[in-house]
Amino acid sequence: MNLYRKIYLDVIEEIRSGNLKIGDKLPTEKAMSEKYKVSRITTKKALDLLAQEKIIERFQGKGSFVSSGHIKNQESKKEASVKALPHLSGLVGLIIPDFSDVFGLKQVKMIEEKCSEYNYHLVIKRTLGYAEEEKKAINSLVDKGLDGLIIIPAHGTHYNHDLLRLVVDKYPLVLLDRYIKGIPASSVHINNQKATIMAIKYLLEKGHRELAFISPPKEGASSIEEREIGFHIAFSDQNLPVNNNYFLLDIQSSIPKNFSSDNVKEIAENDRRKIEEFLKKNPEITAIFCTDYTIANMVYSVLESLGKKIPEEYAIVCFDSVSTTNGNPLFTHISQREDKMGEEAVHLLMKQVNGEYDPKHVEVDFDFIIGETT
Repeated sequence: MNLYRKIYLDVIEEIRSGNLKIGDKLPTEKAMSEKYKVSRITTKKALDLLAQEKIIERFQGKGSFVSSGHIKNQESKKEASVKALPHLSGLVGLIIPDFSDVFGLKQVKMIEEKCSEYNYHLVIKRTLGYAEEEKKAINSLVDKGLDGLIIIPAHGTHYNHDLLRLVVDKYPLVLLDRYIKGIPASSVHINNQKATIMAIKYLLEKGHRELAFISPPKEGASSIEEREIGFHIAFSDQNLPVNNNYFLLDIQSSIPKNFSSDNVKEIAENDRRKIEEFLKKNPEITAIFCTDYTIANMVYSVLESLGKKIPEEYAIVCFDSVSTTNGNPLFTHISQREDKMGEEAVHLLMKQVNGEYDPKHVEVDFDFIIGETT
């Protein structure tokens, strides 16, 4: 049973049994939170629902008091629990920059499916990668009294305050696909270092030594930071030097907020010029590791425009990919198990909803799939 439902039904039972009478003052939100070992947000949700149904009245600065005889029409705690009152149906929020066939769609479907199995409805908010939209989504969903949130944080570090507030309040929360440094929240993600090491080791075993690393700015994104670290570790494991000139770390086109930008074409053209200049400046490069599919697709297009052959002259490896018309993946890539990530996120969230607040970091396995670019 959801914890706010338990508080709600316990108060009703206390009134029905006569332990609480009309006009009696209820314990404070703080006291109830300590009694049930839940966040103030959860307690407030239960009390707000009781007030909405006129079972109690709440007065600013004074507290909550048992109201008039409306309780006579309420079912007992046991009856209400068995019937699972419609107005107490569970709600879970998913805050996500965006999703597509390349990455995210399978994840969303699995989250919805698993929420349904727990008898929860899913509310989805897309932020398009904007910090302000993420902040609005968090505040909006929390204010609506949702039982918990699954969040794929937008790119960057400047929204930590809102997430940290939820963690401090012990609000049920799971970060998906990445974590944010300094915020002790549960998270579900793959081992990005391990995945990148596997990909780079594969390229090194194929004889490539001049490898490039292309990504968007890190800006606190744990997944990109770990992929860059994995790149360095792979070379170190083989006692090979890394050429720092082979890093291009400011591609903007794959940042979600730029997908809907008014100057999206200008951003893409600027990135294409960066990639073309980068490759011309470093003609020794024979293999390119891209941190996402959008960048890999752009690199592929730039190489084609330069008359280069793939994979004969250049190999490309990335995270995630789509299939070509013959059903095979275009890019050799690390395939994140989106459905498993979504499933684990819901399981972690449900544990928190039921009072387990110990932050856990779950690593989901991945697959390395050979495509046409190597």
